[in-house]
Amino acid sequence: MEALRIASDSVGGLPTFYLDSAPEVNIAALIDSLKFIYTYKMMNWLRNPYVVKDVLSIFGPFLDHSVDSVAALRLYMALEQKNEGEMRYVCQIFQISPDQYKRWIRLLLMFLYSEENERPLLEGFVEEFFRAGDYGNSIFIYCFEDNSVLLPDTGIVTLEDPKGITALINLSKKHLVAVNHTKLDDQKINLFCERANFSNSSRASVREHLASQLVVKVTHNSLEMLAAYNRCCVQFARNEVFSSSKVVHGVDMQPPI
Repeated sequence: MEALRIASDSVGGLPTFYLDSAPEVNIAALIDSLKFIYTYKMMNWLRNPYVVKDVLSIFGPFLDHSVDSVAALRLYMALEQKNEGEMRYVCQIFQISPDQYKRWIRLLLMFLYSEENERPLLEGFVEEFFRAGDYGNSIFIYCFEDNSVLLPDTGIVTLEDPKGITALINLSKKHLVAVNHTKLDDQKINLFCERANFSNSSRASVREHLASQLVVKVTHNSLEMLAAYNRCCVQFARNEVFSSSKVVHGVDMQPPI
Protein backbone atom coordinates (compact mmCIF):
# COMPACT_ATOMS: atom_id res chain seq x y z
CA MET A 1 0.00 0.00 0.00
CA GLU A 2 3.05 2.26 0.14
CA ALA A 3 2.80 2.95 -3.59
CA LEU A 4 -0.87 3.84 -3.18
CA ARG A 5 0.00 6.37 -0.48
CA ILE A 6 2.77 7.98 -2.52
CA ALA A 7 0.67 8.18 -5.67
CA SER A 8 -2.30 9.59 -3.77
CA ASP A 9 -0.43 12.21 -1.78
CA SER A 10 2.18 14.73 -2.84
CA VAL A 11 3.99 12.37 -5.21
CA GLY A 12 7.47 12.41 -3.70
CA GLY A 13 10.38 13.56 -5.80
CA LEU A 14 11.19 16.64 -7.84
CA PRO A 15 10.56 18.16 -10.25
CA THR A 16 6.80 17.68 -10.47
CA PHE A 17 4.47 19.77 -12.59
CA TYR A 18 0.83 19.86 -13.64
CA LEU A 19 0.36 19.52 -17.37
CA ASP A 20 -1.92 22.55 -17.52
CA SER A 21 1.17 24.59 -16.63
CA ALA A 22 2.96 23.29 -19.74
CA PRO A 23 1.34 25.05 -22.72
CA GLU A 24 3.44 23.12 -25.25
CA VAL A 25 1.63 19.90 -24.26
CA ASN A 26 -1.54 18.92 -26.13
CA ILE A 27 -3.41 17.88 -23.00
CA ALA A 28 -6.49 16.48 -24.74
CA ALA A 29 -4.37 14.28 -27.02
CA LEU A 30 -2.25 13.11 -24.10
CA ILE A 31 -5.30 12.18 -22.03
CA ASP A 32 -6.76 10.26 -24.98
CA SER A 33 -3.47 8.39 -25.32
CA LEU A 34 -3.40 7.59 -21.60
CA LYS A 35 -6.97 6.28 -21.72
CA PHE A 36 -6.06 4.13 -24.72
CA ILE A 37 -3.06 2.69 -22.86
CA TYR A 38 -5.19 2.13 -19.77
CA THR A 39 -7.81 0.28 -21.84
CA TYR A 40 -5.15 -1.82 -23.54
CA LYS A 41 -3.51 -2.74 -20.23
CA MET A 42 -6.90 -3.56 -18.71
CA MET A 43 -7.63 -5.82 -21.69
CA ASN A 44 -4.42 -7.75 -21.14
CA TRP A 45 -5.11 -7.92 -17.42
CA LEU A 46 -8.57 -9.40 -18.00
CA ARG A 47 -7.07 -12.02 -20.31
CA ASN A 48 -4.28 -12.96 -17.91
CA PRO A 49 -5.00 -16.43 -16.44
CA TYR A 50 -2.99 -15.55 -13.34
CA VAL A 51 -5.73 -13.13 -12.24
CA VAL A 52 -8.88 -15.14 -13.06
CA LYS A 53 -10.00 -15.14 -9.43
CA ASP A 54 -9.37 -11.39 -9.10
CA VAL A 55 -11.31 -10.68 -12.30
CA LEU A 56 -14.26 -12.77 -11.12
CA SER A 57 -14.18 -11.13 -7.68
CA ILE A 58 -14.37 -7.64 -9.17
CA PHE A 59 -16.55 -8.19 -12.22
CA GLY A 60 -18.60 -11.25 -11.20
CA PRO A 61 -21.85 -9.23 -10.88
CA PHE A 62 -21.64 -8.43 -14.60
CA LEU A 63 -22.32 -12.10 -15.34
CA ASP A 64 -26.00 -11.29 -14.84
CA HIS A 65 -25.75 -9.62 -18.27
CA SER A 66 -24.72 -10.84 -21.70
CA VAL A 67 -23.81 -9.46 -25.11
CA ASP A 68 -26.89 -8.95 -27.27
CA SER A 69 -25.47 -10.81 -30.25
CA VAL A 70 -26.21 -14.19 -31.81
CA ALA A 71 -22.63 -14.31 -33.11
CA ALA A 72 -21.26 -13.78 -29.59
CA LEU A 73 -23.48 -16.58 -28.27
CA ARG A 74 -22.25 -18.93 -30.99
CA LEU A 75 -18.65 -18.04 -30.18
CA TYR A 76 -19.19 -18.76 -26.49
CA MET A 77 -20.86 -22.11 -27.25
CA ALA A 78 -17.97 -23.03 -29.55
CA LEU A 79 -15.46 -22.20 -26.82
CA GLU A 80 -17.43 -24.12 -24.20
CA GLN A 81 -17.65 -27.20 -26.41
CA LYS A 82 -13.94 -27.29 -27.23
CA ASN A 83 -11.73 -30.16 -26.16
CA GLU A 84 -11.93 -30.21 -22.37
CA GLY A 85 -8.25 -31.07 -22.19
CA GLU A 86 -7.35 -27.41 -22.68
CA MET A 87 -9.71 -26.32 -19.91
CA ARG A 88 -8.34 -28.97 -17.54
CA TYR A 89 -4.80 -27.86 -18.33
CA VAL A 90 -5.55 -24.19 -17.61
CA CYS A 91 -7.42 -25.10 -14.43
CA GLN A 92 -4.55 -27.24 -13.19
CA ILE A 93 -1.78 -24.77 -13.99
CA PHE A 94 -3.55 -21.69 -12.62
CA GLN A 95 -5.43 -23.36 -9.76
CA ILE A 96 -8.98 -22.51 -10.81
CA SER A 97 -12.12 -24.62 -11.10
CA PRO A 98 -13.91 -25.50 -14.37
CA ASP A 99 -16.79 -23.25 -13.28
CA GLN A 100 -14.40 -20.33 -12.72
CA TYR A 101 -12.85 -20.96 -16.13
CA LYS A 102 -16.23 -20.86 -17.90
CA ARG A 103 -17.34 -17.73 -16.03
CA TRP A 104 -14.04 -16.06 -16.93
CA ILE A 105 -14.56 -16.88 -20.62
CA ARG A 106 -18.04 -15.36 -20.44
CA LEU A 107 -16.65 -12.16 -18.94
CA LEU A 108 -13.96 -11.94 -21.60
CA LEU A 109 -16.56 -12.24 -24.33
CA MET A 110 -18.75 -9.64 -22.70
CA PHE A 111 -15.96 -7.08 -22.25
CA LEU A 112 -13.89 -7.71 -25.39
CA TYR A 113 -16.32 -8.88 -28.08
CA SER A 114 -17.31 -6.32 -30.69
CA GLU A 115 -18.91 -6.42 -34.10
CA GLU A 116 -18.09 -4.24 -37.08
CA ASN A 117 -18.13 -0.49 -36.33
CA GLU A 118 -18.83 -1.13 -32.64
CA ARG A 119 -16.64 -0.53 -29.62
CA PRO A 120 -16.11 -3.34 -27.10
CA LEU A 121 -17.79 -2.89 -23.76
CA LEU A 122 -14.40 -2.50 -22.07
CA GLU A 123 -13.79 0.85 -23.79
CA GLY A 124 -17.06 2.22 -22.47
CA PHE A 125 -16.32 0.78 -19.05
CA VAL A 126 -12.97 2.58 -18.84
CA GLU A 127 -14.53 5.81 -20.10
CA GLU A 128 -17.22 5.53 -17.41
CA PHE A 129 -14.48 5.21 -14.78
CA PHE A 130 -13.44 8.76 -15.66
CA ARG A 131 -17.01 10.10 -15.80
CA ALA A 132 -18.57 8.51 -12.72
CA GLY A 133 -19.84 11.17 -10.32
CA ASP A 134 -18.70 9.22 -7.26
CA TYR A 135 -15.00 9.33 -8.12
CA GLY A 136 -12.29 11.90 -8.62
CA ASN A 137 -9.58 10.87 -11.06
CA SER A 138 -5.90 11.58 -11.40
CA ILE A 139 -3.06 10.22 -13.52
CA PHE A 140 0.55 10.37 -12.34
CA ILE A 141 3.29 9.79 -14.90
CA TYR A 142 6.71 8.85 -13.53
CA CYS A 143 9.87 9.08 -15.63
CA PHE A 144 13.17 7.61 -14.45
CA GLU A 145 16.79 7.60 -15.55
CA ASP A 146 17.04 4.25 -13.79
CA ASN A 147 15.78 1.46 -16.08
CA SER A 148 14.56 -0.86 -13.35
CA VAL A 149 10.76 -0.47 -13.56
CA LEU A 150 9.56 -4.04 -13.04
CA LEU A 151 6.80 -5.81 -14.95
CA PRO A 152 4.80 -8.38 -12.92
CA ASP A 153 3.31 -11.51 -14.45
CA THR A 154 -0.12 -10.05 -13.64
CA GLY A 155 0.53 -7.25 -16.15
CA ILE A 156 -0.60 -4.43 -13.88
CA VAL A 157 -0.87 -3.99 -10.13
CA THR A 158 -4.24 -2.96 -8.71
CA LEU A 159 -4.43 -1.58 -5.17
CA GLU A 160 -7.66 -0.97 -3.32
CA ASP A 161 -8.38 0.65 0.03
CA PRO A 162 -11.35 2.56 1.52
CA LYS A 163 -10.23 5.71 -0.32
CA GLY A 164 -10.48 4.17 -3.79
CA ILE A 165 -8.59 2.18 -6.41
CA THR A 166 -5.17 2.68 -7.98
CA ALA A 167 -3.83 0.89 -11.06
CA LEU A 168 -0.04 0.85 -11.38
CA ILE A 169 1.03 0.36 -14.99
CA ASN A 170 4.47 -0.33 -16.43
CA LEU A 171 4.85 1.64 -19.67
CA SER A 172 8.49 0.76 -20.23
CA LYS A 173 11.66 0.04 -18.27
CA LYS A 174 11.88 3.78 -17.50
CA HIS A 175 8.24 4.86 -17.28
CA LEU A 176 5.41 4.15 -14.87
CA VAL A 177 1.82 5.39 -14.70
CA ALA A 178 -0.45 5.42 -11.63
CA VAL A 179 -4.17 5.89 -12.32
CA ASN A 180 -6.15 6.87 -9.21
CA HIS A 181 -9.91 6.63 -8.81
CA THR A 182 -10.63 8.33 -5.47
CA LYS A 183 -14.03 7.98 -3.80
CA LEU A 184 -15.73 11.34 -3.28
CA ASP A 185 -17.43 10.52 -0.01
CA ASP A 186 -19.16 13.08 2.21
CA GLN A 187 -16.14 13.40 4.49
CA LYS A 188 -13.86 14.32 1.59
CA ILE A 189 -16.38 16.82 0.19
CA ASN A 190 -16.89 18.43 3.60
CA LEU A 191 -13.14 18.75 4.12
CA PHE A 192 -12.70 20.34 0.70
CA CYS A 193 -15.50 22.85 1.38
CA GLU A 194 -14.07 23.68 4.79
CA ARG A 195 -10.58 24.34 3.42
CA ALA A 196 -11.92 26.42 0.53
CA ASN A 197 -14.35 28.27 2.83
CA PHE A 198 -17.37 27.13 0.80
CA SER A 199 -20.87 26.95 2.27
CA ASN A 200 -22.73 23.68 2.75
CA SER A 201 -25.02 24.66 -0.10
CA SER A 202 -22.04 24.33 -2.43
CA ARG A 203 -21.46 20.64 -1.68
CA ALA A 204 -23.33 19.33 -4.73
CA SER A 205 -21.52 21.62 -7.16
CA VAL A 206 -18.18 20.84 -5.49
CA ARG A 207 -18.76 17.11 -5.92
CA GLU A 208 -19.69 17.62 -9.57
CA HIS A 209 -16.61 19.78 -10.15
CA LEU A 210 -14.21 17.30 -8.55
CA ALA A 211 -15.73 14.38 -10.46
CA SER A 212 -15.39 16.23 -13.77
CA GLN A 213 -11.71 17.12 -13.28
CA LEU A 214 -8.86 14.88 -14.41
CA VAL A 215 -5.57 15.81 -12.76
CA VAL A 216 -2.45 14.81 -14.71
CA LYS A 217 1.00 15.21 -13.16
CA VAL A 218 4.49 14.29 -14.31
CA THR A 219 7.30 13.47 -11.90
CA HIS A 220 10.95 12.80 -12.72
CA ASN A 221 13.20 10.43 -10.81
CA SER A 222 11.08 9.82 -7.72
CA LEU A 223 13.15 6.98 -6.30
CA GLU A 224 10.69 6.63 -3.43
CA MET A 225 7.89 5.82 -5.87
CA LEU A 226 10.12 3.54 -7.96
CA ALA A 227 11.10 1.52 -4.90
CA ALA A 228 7.50 1.31 -3.66
CA TYR A 229 6.20 0.22 -7.07
CA ASN A 230 8.88 -2.44 -7.49
CA ARG A 231 8.11 -3.85 -4.05
CA CYS A 232 4.41 -3.96 -4.99
CA CYS A 233 5.28 -5.91 -8.13
CA VAL A 234 7.16 -8.50 -6.11
CA GLN A 235 4.40 -8.68 -3.50
CA PHE A 236 1.47 -9.06 -5.89
CA ALA A 237 3.09 -11.13 -8.67
CA ARG A 238 1.85 -14.71 -8.82
CA ASN A 239 5.13 -16.38 -9.78
CA GLU A 240 7.63 -13.97 -11.29
CA VAL A 241 8.51 -10.42 -12.25
CA PHE A 242 10.45 -9.25 -15.28
CA SER A 243 13.29 -6.74 -15.30
CA SER A 244 15.59 -5.24 -17.91
CA SER A 245 18.22 -4.55 -15.26
CA LYS A 246 20.17 -6.77 -12.87
CA VAL A 247 19.93 -4.04 -10.24
CA VAL A 248 16.37 -3.12 -9.26
CA HIS A 249 15.75 -0.10 -7.04
CA GLY A 250 13.93 -1.06 -3.84
CA VAL A 251 14.27 -4.82 -4.33
CA ASP A 252 17.07 -7.18 -3.36
CA MET A 253 17.39 -9.31 -6.49
CA GLN A 254 18.63 -12.86 -5.99
CA PRO A 255 20.11 -14.87 -8.86
CA PRO A 256 18.20 -18.04 -9.83
CA ILE A 257 19.30 -21.20 -8.08
